[in-house]
Amino acid sequence: MANLERTAYPRFPRVITTRDLLRHYTPDVDEVEWASGFARSDAGRLGLIVLLKTFQQLHYFPALESVPAEIVGHIRTVLNLKPATAADYRGSKTLYRHFAAVRTYLDIQRYYGKEAQRIAVRAAYEASEVMDQRVDVINATIEEGYLCPSPDSIK
Repeated sequence: MANLERTAYPRFPRVITTRDLLRHYTPDVDEVEWASGFARSDAGRLGLIVLLKTFQQLHYFPALESVPAEIVGHIRTVLNLKPATAADYRGSKTLYRHFAAVRTYLDIQRYYGKEAQRIAVRAAYEASEVMDQRVDVINATIEEGYLCPSPDSIK
C-alpha cells in the first residue's frame, strides 16, 4: 500500500513541523506582492496565500476548513496580520476568482477533451516503461498534467 504522500491525492501530514512550514508554506516576496495587488482586504490576502501555498503542495484546492490551523497561523504571521484575521469565503464568489487567480499565477492550464486524453495516455505509457506500481504511473500521469505548459506559453 502506498504511503499518503505518494498517493494521487495527497493530504496534509498529521504532524506539521516547523521545517515543513518554513519550506513549503512561507510565501516569498513576489507571492506576497502579487496577493496584495489582487486581494483588497487582509482576509482576502490571507485566503489567497493559503490557497496558493496549499495548491503548490497538494496540486488541488483543499476545503479551507481542512487546512491545518498551523499553516493558516504561520501564513498569518508571515503576512503580519492580526490574530483575528481569518480566511473565510462563505457566501462569497471571491473564492472562485481566487482559484482562477492562483491558476493564472502558477500558469496552470485546465485541459479537457481530446487534448487532455492525449497528454494523459502519453504520460501513462512513458511512466509505465520505467515504473511498475500503479500508483506511481497514476501519479506520473497527474504530475504531467500539472507540468504541461499552457498553449499560450508555447512558441
